[in-house]
Amino acid sequence: MTDDRELFDPLLDDGTPRGSSRVLSDARRDVRVARHRRTAAIGAALVAVAVGIGVVVVERDDRTERIEVGSSVERSPDLYFESVQSLLGSLSFCAAPLRLSDYVGSVAVEWRGEPPPDLPDDWPNDIVVRGTVTAVEPGRAFREGAGDATEADRIEVGFDEPASWRTLHLTVAVTEQFGGESVGDEVRVGVTFYDAGDWRPMAESLLALTDAVFVLYDSPVFDYGERPLSIRHEGAFVGLVGRGEALSFPALDPVEEQEFLIGARTLSELRATADVNRKLVVERDHCSFAIDRQEP
Repeated sequence: MTDDRELFDPLLDDGTPRGSSRVLSDARRDVRVARHRRTAAIGAALVAVAVGIGVVVVERDDRTERIEVGSSVERSPDLYFESVQSLLGSLSFCAAPLRLSDYVGSVAVEWRGEPPPDLPDDWPNDIVVRGTVTAVEPGRAFREGAGDATEADRIEVGFDEPASWRTLHLTVAVTEQFGGESVGDEVRVGVTFYDAGDWRPMAESLLALTDAVFVLYDSPVFDYGERPLSIRHEGAFVGLVGRGEALSFPALDPVEEQEFLIGARTLSELRATADVNRKLVVERDHCSFAIDRQEP
């Protein structure tokens, strides 16, 4: 099933067709200059953990199901984080090194050097919420197209048909919002996965996100239907809330995680940043970024 719109590779956050040489930003979109490649490790990680099925399954129509919170099955988010780690390991990034605290509060940006093209005036403007995944259901499925004059870069197929990638739609009950446009008590979030097998183990893993922080944005990857929001940094910007409201981001490597959490290692620190006016002085030289964070 296709339509007349040009469809794009999900690995390019702004929907830029493959082959483009444009440099993209990491706030409205992740900056990339290298071609992305998917490895066999992605699929392997997605099927590495066997998760028991025993949840409430609600029939939505003849084709799809919805898996909801409601069973006593012991769940773990490890499968989801392992799949994101494998994906990140197969990509080459050129990104502005933003921290979690940069997404909340009042932030002014001054560029030294040419900013990436098509950067929103209100960058960074992502939505940051704390919440619980309460349901997961199938989204869409796509195969790679030829990307030429006769065929788009991606072509939609049936969810159960052979596909290059699929999406899942999450329902997140929002308990707290730290930054971005208000989303209310509930938000729909899309994730992309590459396993050709059953989607339910990944759904079970996502349902283990019972108290998490999500950095979300509007991505052309999900430019269909109700247009769910996407998780920043290829799905890696999902943090777990632990003891003492400490935050951790398991999909990031330890060094990147420590840098990302400076100034917001706990929920209380993250809340405090919402009342701080900051200025980011960003120097860019091709694929090199340096950020000087200034407070009045």
